[in-house]
Amino acid sequence: MAVKLKQLFGRQSKLTTLQEPTTVVVRPASEEQEDEQLPHKSIQSILSGVDTQSKESTQIPKWPFVSPSVGNHKQSPTCLLKSATKCHLATVRSRRLMKELRDIETQNSSFYSVELINDNLFEWEVKMSVIDSDSEMACDMKKQNISHIILNLKFPENFPFSPPFMCVVSPRIRNGFVLDDGAICMELLTPRGWVSAYTVEALILQFSASLVKGKGRLEEKKTSKPYNRKAAESTFRSLLKVHDKYGWVTPPVSEG
Repeated sequence: MAVKLKQLFGRQSKLTTLQEPTTVVVRPASEEQEDEQLPHKSIQSILSGVDTQSKESTQIPKWPFVSPSVGNHKQSPTCLLKSATKCHLATVRSRRLMKELRDIETQNSSFYSVELINDNLFEWEVKMSVIDSDSEMACDMKKQNISHIILNLKFPENFPFSPPFMCVVSPRIRNGFVLDDGAICMELLTPRGWVSAYTVEALILQFSASLVKGKGRLEEKKTSKPYNRKAAESTFRSLLKVHDKYGWVTPPVSEG
């Protein structure tokens, strides 16, 4: 009986080892040519980022993966935070400047006037028309028949948390804390000296006082040419480096 069972199980094992019929799939010749041109990659090589046949590194896209055909549908938390912060700062800057303009229009000051450059809310032209009448600057303005001093103000993206850049456009001034390129040496215009509560009017008043305190004078009218703002920005950056090193004191002559 045991022999018959062994023979029976032996027959079943032989039956189970029979191979299943294989199916042949016929594909167009074009697909076969494409397969010949493209190197085959194993799953392990794709996951590891290395092609075992070509022996070249395969760059695996890191998150967030953006498919060029689908578009940018995913952003990392860092990108989202930066975008939200930038949008918030832009809103704060716009609201603050609109409020400043409304206040200036309401006051209708005879001391200065403001115009937008090319209708740009973030770049102003300020005409300062009143200087201390007893100052040498006021006498020079009367002699040369100059009614006002033109200033250029440019507000950065993070205004009012950072100061605007302000420089003189015309006329050319010597001394009075005005440098050769029209840059203004004033701590209030630096990140260290700026406070977000300061207004544009306070900035202009401080500059007017600096002109008188520094004994500013007008250059001769024959050589009076408008300043260049790019040159003024470059000079101001150099000025910041000097003052960051020595503080707001008179630096050595060797440092200019």
